[in-house]
Amino acid sequence: MTQYAAIMRHLARKHGLIASTEEASVRQDMLDQHANQTHWNQFLIGVCYYPNVPFAEARKNYIDTVQPQFLRELSDFLGERKWFTGDQLNFVDFMIYEILDVNQLFKPGCFDNLPNLKAFHSRFQKISGVKEYLQSDKCIKWPAFSKYFLWGGSATYCSAEEIK
Repeated sequence: MTQYAAIMRHLARKHGLIASTEEASVRQDMLDQHANQTHWNQFLIGVCYYPNVPFAEARKNYIDTVQPQFLRELSDFLGERKWFTGDQLNFVDFMIYEILDVNQLFKPGCFDNLPNLKAFHSRFQKISGVKEYLQSDKCIKWPAFSKYFLWGGSATYCSAEEIK
């Protein structure tokens, strides 16, 4: 099997991490696409990998404009739900956790003013298996991406510490 999305959905079906109602399916599909478009296109490609402006300018634009809007949209979409599609943990929750974690590395405290996202992030870290992994030496926080990325890779312009 190839292709990130196909593998992700296959594993989600295999482990019961896929929506079980029509409403949850709609939320799952919308969030899957929205998160991927914003995260991959605007953050990973547009800032961290191949910005079309100097990195400092791309970083400032993301932190000042794109990131707050994206995080607000995620916060609004989550609302008062436990997980993004409702009460059941879903594969999109894994995607969003990773996105939030990387965004927090990029700008620490970036969702502190969004209590539901902060609670989601904390709740996710307490999931059995996830908690143990995050506390293990198998969990690699840095580099966040491949060596080819301007930020988050092993040959970066700046480290996580320099961004704080």
